[in-house]
Amino acid sequence: MFVKKFVACGALVFAATLSSSGAADDVVPFPIAPIESEIVEPETLESLAVPNEAAIFENFKMIGETRFRVMWLRIYDAELRTSGDQFSWDEPFALSLVYARDITASRLVNSSLQEIAKNTGTDPNELEVYRPALERCFPSVLEDDRITGFADPEGISTFFLNGEKHCQVDEPGFQRAFFGIWLGDQTRDDDKSRDLRGLAR
Repeated sequence: MFVKKFVACGALVFAATLSSSGAADDVVPFPIAPIESEIVEPETLESLAVPNEAAIFENFKMIGETRFRVMWLRIYDAELRTSGDQFSWDEPFALSLVYARDITASRLVNSSLQEIAKNTGTDPNELEVYRPALERCFPSVLEDDRITGFADPEGISTFFLNGEKHCQVDEPGFQRAFFGIWLGDQTRDDDKSRDLRGLAR
């Protein structure tokens, strides 16, 4: 368990970011309970059994990548690495975003909450319980900054900023809702989601 009480979100962003273009599909409601969560401060992360980013890049297999744009503007490049040969919510995986432009923390947080609400069919007001965790975990990013989110089967999500452990969140529902922005079956851009998961379109 963790040291400080915090509230976690249900959005590598990693922030998640500006929305990519594409038509929205109908979504199946995914209830996310407003449960208090706990978060580990960066200085305490070393005591936990979480691989560092370099070890993830070395030992995990990259199974998919894609580029997200808004209109003609490149926003970020995304890569998905898995411990096996394919993506599964039941196995460790890591999603990395490399930003192509400066984006403020408030925009990252707001975009993440909007995408979770759209994908899960959750009332946006219910998702406000996750705002403090997102604001804690996701700072403003500059061009070429990289955020990597590591998800383990225990439901713990660890985030790295430019290779350094930055934040860790543990709450039921957070991992699936957040990473579902990119890896869910119903996302803003299903083709890019399939590209990331290494699936044929």
